[in-house]
Amino acid sequence: MLLFCLYRRLYAVRSVLVWNAELQERKAGRRKCSLSWIAPCVKEVERAMIEKRGIVVGPKTDVKEERAKSMRRAMTPAERCLWEQLRNNRCSGLHFRRQQVIDGFIADFYCHEAVLVIEVDGDVHQQQVDYDFQRDRIIAVRGLHILRFPNERLFTELNEALREIQDAARRGQSSD
Repeated sequence: MLLFCLYRRLYAVRSVLVWNAELQERKAGRRKCSLSWIAPCVKEVERAMIEKRGIVVGPKTDVKEERAKSMRRAMTPAERCLWEQLRNNRCSGLHFRRQQVIDGFIADFYCHEAVLVIEVDGDVHQQQVDYDFQRDRIIAVRGLHILRFPNERLFTELNEALREIQDAARRGQSSD
């Protein structure tokens, strides 16, 4: 809890410093100044939190947390099919979390040990390709590898999808 409070304070200080520096630079008509000195502090606190809790941190809101809980209760058939294979460390002994909030986004499945996010794409994802692309870029900044599986593939080729997940997990574990 102490690390979380420290992280929030550093993040708030960083936000105020960035805002003040940008304001000063804009008034002076110059470029933004570099506040690179504070980034390592925030990164260290963030890294300590990740190591302590074993999950990715980032902006979370009560609304997102509640949405993730409701999504856990009302999984799609494809998500349920995959979850049955991932739950209770059934996939190579890896611990997966479902509907994990990462940087304000809700990832379908997340494994901290393997640095892996798994997304199950239904029909709605065909209409939000740009959103998914931006979301993947933001999540990838944390060093997470993202696997996407269409619903149909999980119903027809589940074993191949599991093999792909295990391969990606091995790669993620070896990169530590």
